[in-house]
Amino acid sequence: MCDGHPRFLGEVAHIQSLSPFGPRFGPVGGRDVVENLIVLCPSCHRLIDSDVASYSVERLVPWQRVQSAALVGGGHE
Repeated sequence: MCDGHPRFLGEVAHIQSLSPFGPRFGPVGGRDVVENLIVLCPSCHRLIDSDVASYSVERLVPWQRVQSAALVGGGHE
């Protein structure tokens, strides 16, 4: 909440980096497609990009799928 109004504070993060020097760069490189993007708070965005060993592509993809399904389906009753 900010000034009594709900606010969304998120950043769109790449699961596989667009840059060959970025975190989790894959053989085909990251792309700006929904399957390669996840919304995170700024703190979590920094965390996953600074700790690639703990936050691998294999770990992040299921999170992204759950997030996408919730966004498409509304994510609430």
